[in-house]
Amino acid sequence: MVGHSGNGNGGQFPRLVLTLEVRGSTPAYLSPIRRWVARAVAGLSERHTADVLLVADELARDAYLHRGGLEVIRIIRRRHPCSVRIEVECAGRRPAASDPSRAADDQPDLVVVGRTARAWGAGARTAWAEISCEDPPASPR
Repeated sequence: MVGHSGNGNGGQFPRLVLTLEVRGSTPAYLSPIRRWVARAVAGLSERHTADVLLVADELARDAYLHRGGLEVIRIIRRRHPCSVRIEVECAGRRPAASDPSRAADDQPDLVVVGRTARAWGAGARTAWAEISCEDPPASPR
């Protein structure tokens, strides 16, 4: 089931929330998830799209392999400042490794998330990451 909502915060910071429910799916569903995420971030630069796809794929893979399966993936796009937040809700209650040194041993896919995302974290059932889609300021000539 796909859902979306518009602003959600009184119009102050426009955002778009897209949700894909995948309860009961297997890691074989990663390819359709990637296609859905690519459509959700249409219009971003190629570099930012690649970062979002990489992080979404790693969070979903982590949910399937280490956290009891993936139930929901959510994309939250904000315009100002431009950012994309990826959230995954997992079937299990094992927390993701929010410490990068522990992630390297227990969940190496999260090392990629930590290196790519502006910020990331995890709770008992939800892991998230934020990707900035702001271009850096032009360097002076």
